[in-house]
Amino acid sequence: MKIRKVESVLVANGHIIQRAGLKCFLNESRPDINVTSLAEDLDAVLTSLKKRKVDLVIADIAVASGGNSNMIDKIRVVQPNVPILIFTDLSEKAFALPCLRAGADGFISKDVTGKELMTALKQIESRKKYISASLLETMLDAIVNRTVKDRKPVSQLSKREFEVANLLVKGNNTKQMSKLLQLQSSTISTVKARIFRKLGVSNLIEFVAKMGVTEVKMRQRG
Repeated sequence: MKIRKVESVLVANGHIIQRAGLKCFLNESRPDINVTSLAEDLDAVLTSLKKRKVDLVIADIAVASGGNSNMIDKIRVVQPNVPILIFTDLSEKAFALPCLRAGADGFISKDVTGKELMTALKQIESRKKYISASLLETMLDAIVNRTVKDRKPVSQLSKREFEVANLLVKGNNTKQMSKLLQLQSSTISTVKARIFRKLGVSNLIEFVAKMGVTEVKMRQRG
């Protein structure tokens, strides 16, 4: 997959010191990146995007009234293909999934290390979504604490596919599953691909999110 090079960035944050701090950090950590615009609210973001095309928007969702993820739709109206990284101190548990479902390319908290912010940028440049390890763990825990086998999404899986899915939601990688099930890594990859195809997902984040959504729906029916 072709790398999406990030060279120009718009930083949106309601605090002037945080805007300046993030710009300084990016300039020092990635000299190839030019922070071309700074915006203090959503109106300023949209005005700036109408004037200048950028490769990435790093935005605190709080710049939109009430921390509304509709901000993402409004940005995409102006620049449809621009990647958006949400960088905020608002609750990850409350806002991350709504933002990702709304189309954000990543969600990261302001208390992370500079290294993790750089990791998020690299993920976005690789055309991948970024989600923190802590949020992924939370999502996995919510699934692991209940019986996966009884959930509707996995009812269509074969016995082998169910075994792999069960290990997958517990956070095992291909090498670990290969050892536990005594199968070749290539076989595990093939089974995993079949699981994703049957469930209509393309990556682990979508797989976990779909299982979580189904869990809520089934609990409500009960």
